[in-house]
Amino acid sequence: MAVCDHQGQQGVDAYVLGLLLMGSGLIGAGHGRPLSWITHAGAYHVAYLLKIVMGGAPLPNDVAGFLGAMRHYLGQQVFDVATMAAGCPGKGAGQHRR
Repeated sequence: MAVCDHQGQQGVDAYVLGLLLMGSGLIGAGHGRPLSWITHAGAYHVAYLLKIVMGGAPLPNDVAGFLGAMRHYLGQQVFDVATMAAGCPGKGAGQHRR
């Protein structure tokens, strides 16, 4: 079985993915270049990513702690498209128009 076949059937180990992300230069606010992160479901996707890069450690229990962890690992520029779209006239936060 080829590696790609195995990953397609078994998935990628979250711990290994976290290590690879931490070593990639994409995670961590102090790499000398600002990165922007864009998500559509905001806190849910960010929390999932944080859980992976934190090696499975528990997420912070409060909003301030969560935002601190987010800034530590992802930097200051994290945008939620759904939240931004909700502020536009005639556009809802969902994917479907009415």
